[in-house]
Amino acid sequence: MKIVHNSYFEGNVQSLGHVSGEGKPDLTIGAVNPGEYNFGFAARHEEIVVLTGFLVINGQEISPGRVHSIPRGTDIYISTTQESTYLCSYRD
Repeated sequence: MKIVHNSYFEGNVQSLGHVSGEGKPDLTIGAVNPGEYNFGFAARHEEIVVLTGFLVINGQEISPGRVHSIPRGTDIYISTTQESTYLCSYRD
């Protein structure tokens, strides 16, 4: 098992992830500071569960405990006005 740290947007979005033997992330847990972030397109299908705070993902507000699916190839735009945390799983 390999654990990786990712930092985006000058440290305003950070995550810890588990990477499979194939070198692909299986799961990440992360924190998002207030702001607006464009992550580009999803290379794999992603399912995001908001843990604390809230996230607006592609125009849809996601509150804690709710799951938001992002199909592969979809642009990912995330915004929030408060510190928030999430869990994201990936699949091909």
